[in-house]
Amino acid sequence: MPSRDDTSKMETLVEHILAENERKAFAEYWDLGRELIEGLPVWAFYVFIEGSYANLAVITDKLIIDIVTDEDDETLSDLTVIVMKSIAEVHFRTGPVRTIPDSDESQLTLVLSMVGATDAGPYWTAETDAERKHLTRFGKALMNAVNES
Repeated sequence: MPSRDDTSKMETLVEHILAENERKAFAEYWDLGRELIEGLPVWAFYVFIEGSYANLAVITDKLIIDIVTDEDDETLSDLTVIVMKSIAEVHFRTGPVRTIPDSDESQLTLVLSMVGATDAGPYWTAETDAERKHLTRFGKALMNAVNES
């Protein structure tokens, strides 16, 4: 994995997000996620914020921590831990993916296929050029992490 650790960069960005808007669910799951990865390096992360929806995906040693929250519907909020060895394929799609409704305005969609699963696994979308750049960086780190697991 990379020699640099993006932990402080990620924490600074998350603090900015929390200071900018009232995000009770995101703050709660962020606290839990931070506890779970305490002491582990952050190799890469991706943040997507749109309205009440927030998603933070973090690549660390052999794991991805994926926090998804929706302040308007907290029942959709959760934290998922993905083990790198459970990832069968990493798919990049320029533009939307028909089976992923949240990707309608996406320039880039990154989708995981999980070992033994028939449905698409976790996914991340990028709607702007800046988001696409960050998602591409995140995807590269993810491919390296899957390859090394």
